[in-house]
Amino acid sequence: MPAIGPIWFLLALFWALLLLELYKRTKYPMACAIGVSFLSLALHHFFWLPWSIQEGMVASLFAIVGYSISLEKVKQNRILVCCVAILYLLFCLFSGSHLDMVKCAFPYGPVDFVGAVCCVIAILMVSIRLQSHLMSRLLPMIGRNSIWILCIHTIEFDVFPWWILARICTMAKIGGLYETAQAILRIVMAICISMIAEKMRDMDYATTNLKNI
Repeated sequence: MPAIGPIWFLLALFWALLLLELYKRTKYPMACAIGVSFLSLALHHFFWLPWSIQEGMVASLFAIVGYSISLEKVKQNRILVCCVAILYLLFCLFSGSHLDMVKCAFPYGPVDFVGAVCCVIAILMVSIRLQSHLMSRLLPMIGRNSIWILCIHTIEFDVFPWWILARICTMAKIGGLYETAQAILRIVMAICISMIAEKMRDMDYATTNLKNI
């Protein structure tokens, strides 16, 4: 069957949130989430279930952790969390290995999970800090257009000739940075196109309102 591209994320999110609601109705939600996630990691070595079910099973562990963590406690330990996140990023960079939610691949097991959780929390902390700075307009725009950004990412994933960037990185002898450069370029591209689309939409609304007047 052909791959569906980045849209797998929406399916996985659906299953993760559905499982989260089931966990909340049990006596030991965290234990259930750990069991389901490890089951998914074990099963993917033998077969794949359709509709991103296994990815959602793994993601459900992140969902229950996010549901259980108190933002106030996170703020009290933000220095420790940020240090762990930075160390994990450096570890992935120099080891050449990283977790992959699409493939249910966690090569370092609990280390990958803890590192990923700390990275997400660190991003959240940085976002909160930037609310009153230059990013205060950009972040809400990204949030409003997250589905647009996903759609744009889906299109460029199938259309854009990424092999050109891979060849440039290889010629510049920075082949190891190809994935990082590709990720940054994709994010910037999707955000810029979304900003243009939002401006066009606002102009269209304004034109429609003027016609109605």
